[in-house]
Amino acid sequence: MRRLAEARAARELAELEERRLETEQRHLEEQRQLEQRRLEEQRQLEQRRLEAERARIEAGLEEEKAQIEVEEVEKASSRASLSRVEKASSRASLSRVVHWLNQNHSPKPEANRSDKLLGRLSARDLPTFSGDALEWLRFKHAFESTTRIGQYSEDENVARLQRCLRGEAWETVAARIITVSSAQEIMKTLEMRFGRPDLIVQKIIGEIKKIPKLSGSRTDLGVKHEENDKFSGQQRAMSILDAKTRKIGDRWETGLLWRSDDVALPENKGSAVQRLKVIERMMDVDPAFSIDYSKQVDNLLEKHYAEEVHETLAGPRLWYLPHFGVRNPSKPGKLRLVHDARAETKGISLNTELLAGPDLLNSLVGVLFRFRERAVAVTGDIKEMFMRVKINEEDQKSQLFLWRGMNRDQPPRTYKMTSMIFGTKSSPCTATYIIRKNADQYAESHPRAVIAIKRRHYVDDYCDSVDTVEEMKQLVADVTAIHHAGGFEIRGFVSNKPECLPEPTETPSVSLLQTESSQRTLGMIWKPQKDALGFDLSFKKLEADIVDGSQKPTKRQMLKVIMSVFDPLGFLGPLLIRGKILLQQLWRSGVKWDELIGDTFTRTWSEFLIDLKSCEEFMVPRCYGFSAFDQFQLHVFVDASEQAFSAVAYLRRHNGEVAFAAGKCRVTPLKLITIPRLELQAALMGARLGATVQREHDLNIVDRFFWTDSVLEAMAA
Repeated sequence: MRRLAEARAARELAELEERRLETEQRHLEEQRQLEQRRLEEQRQLEQRRLEAERARIEAGLEEEKAQIEVEEVEKASSRASLSRVEKASSRASLSRVVHWLNQNHSPKPEANRSDKLLGRLSARDLPTFSGDALEWLRFKHAFESTTRIGQYSEDENVARLQRCLRGEAWETVAARIITVSSAQEIMKTLEMRFGRPDLIVQKIIGEIKKIPKLSGSRTDLGVKHEENDKFSGQQRAMSILDAKTRKIGDRWETGLLWRSDDVALPENKGSAVQRLKVIERMMDVDPAFSIDYSKQVDNLLEKHYAEEVHETLAGPRLWYLPHFGVRNPSKPGKLRLVHDARAETKGISLNTELLAGPDLLNSLVGVLFRFRERAVAVTGDIKEMFMRVKINEEDQKSQLFLWRGMNRDQPPRTYKMTSMIFGTKSSPCTATYIIRKNADQYAESHPRAVIAIKRRHYVDDYCDSVDTVEEMKQLVADVTAIHHAGGFEIRGFVSNKPECLPEPTETPSVSLLQTESSQRTLGMIWKPQKDALGFDLSFKKLEADIVDGSQKPTKRQMLKVIMSVFDPLGFLGPLLIRGKILLQQLWRSGVKWDELIGDTFTRTWSEFLIDLKSCEEFMVPRCYGFSAFDQFQLHVFVDASEQAFSAVAYLRRHNGEVAFAAGKCRVTPLKLITIPRLELQAALMGARLGATVQREHDLNIVDRFFWTDSVLEAMAA
């Protein structure tokens, strides 16, 4: 009975959905018909208006022709030259001249009103032109169209131009009007002077520059000028880096990327003292934490990353940085000391007064693409990359911190960081800029190594691939030497061909690209012995009973599990999209973030977790297996359904071998969208994915193909 009830309910829901779709379709059809009728009415009105306007213009043109001919007669008679009057009269149409004289000399009021109307139409015949490049195209179009409609002769057109040209335009062709009877020659001269595209573009740019700047932070439409502010901030950051970055000995020195030149920071030593006392209480309670934390401070002093301040400091940019310790679940037993540049005093922190600078990082997906291209691969990382960059003495005053170890009887001592700290938002841009600037010095002597440093690094991680062991040996040596010359130490090399490394190491597996910015998403796993990529699905930051499915999760906990899977290339897309669809269904059902999900959703969630855990053993070849000299085709497939849409990209050799490159999956929006529109969304995502795959690879991709099965559906819609 329960199954019959469920089937009946499902059938009723389907019927309701069908009726709703039919109603929506009828509504859309009615709207379409109304729009068609409205457009047809507008077209008919516009056509009637144009016909009336054309009739008025033709009447005005006829009137102007008669007026011009009479003017020629009057000019000839004023010069008392009977013969020339006769010539002019012979050219004129006697009936039109008489008609014009009767109208112009008639005292009747009705005729006067007619004259005013015809004069106004005649004035609209050809606008005046004084040499403005922006008005040239309009003037030229008016001249050509009226000449075609009115069928003016060359002499008449010369007379029209003589009446309409002003200022610089008249001065340009005055001599030609006197000596040349061809209106076309005059127009060519005007176009060469005022109609050049470069002149028009310059004029437009000049007009744009005259537009006054907005005084507020928003336009009249309420849109912030964030893009302009961001661009100007990036320009200022690069100018600071260019001006203040220099090499002193074997180390690079630079300055902080201040938002403005007149930054003044409030006094915050009291806040730093309070934060230090919090750390000291933690040290007193946890002896192991106390030992590790003290070692970190001692390490800064021993390596000259920091030093004690003995003199009295003064200035508008004095700033004390609170500090705290962080442990990474992926690196048990290791503690990192972090200076808190986000700590605020009176609403101001060090980070609020610094610029992030332009994003100089390579694309993470691009680094992985290039890591998969060749047969021999290697990874390494730069040790303490940020700390290797020195900060100039002027800005060291903004990197003060307090410390007194385990001695609570004496007041805290003041120290300053002489090196760049990890916590400031300008550090990633500055470090990447200096790494590349150091590499550029060796562009001529070691071009391949410079490319590796500028294109195959992601923050402090190095991932590269080449064709042969000998090439990798030389590349590793050159990259190491270039970094060493700039004061950087690259270490921890791992390769699927250990013989290419200076000191072969036995490492069963290494975590790939687990930088500080991506640890919360875990990282991909590369197993060099198998030369395969896998996925870290240990979920160390999550509750064990939620991961193994023994406890019902909340919607928030489900989201944590799904977002903890780091899959930048989309290998697990078909599986992860199931979890995202389930999460969207929970959203539609109205389940709160911290409310336990129901039994129906629990069963589906448990099945998802089982399939997800089985992917721990799922491995994909790291290398595409192609030759460096191959030519490739890029094939992108897209599709959409009521629940999700996706795109997937493959690389194909001329002999038919195919390799998976990348994939993307997204759930459909909560708002109801038709299937044809979703297919278009998938096509857009596929186009963007294809562009990324081609741009980020160093392969010779000669052809691109985009595949979809929705042509007929899209046409029908």
